Amino acid sequence: INENLIAIYEPAFSEKSLQKLHSFNCDILSLSEEDANSFALNSIVIKNHIIIHSGAEKFSQVMRSKDYIVHNVDISEFLKFGGGLKCLSLQHYI
Repeated sequence: INENLIAIYEPAFSEKSLQKLHSFNCDILSLSEEDANSFALNSIVIKNHIIIHSGAEKFSQVMRSKDYIVHNVDISEFLKFGGGLKCLSLQHYI
């Protein structure tokens, strides 16, 4: 999300990988299975704005509590084909 905050779905990582992640000097948000299945980890962050699939309600609440401006969009039709928000975007890094 930024250099001080990462979001993960812990069951997707080995114990060794989790230990490595926890060794970094940053906050770790552990997402629920429901949010992971809603492709919350495929969200788009632009400064203090985050675009999240509307199905990832818990993650949206957490990001609001972290002072992000959350923009929820319904991409349910694209999720049927395994695509998330980043798959639907062309990011240009300035």
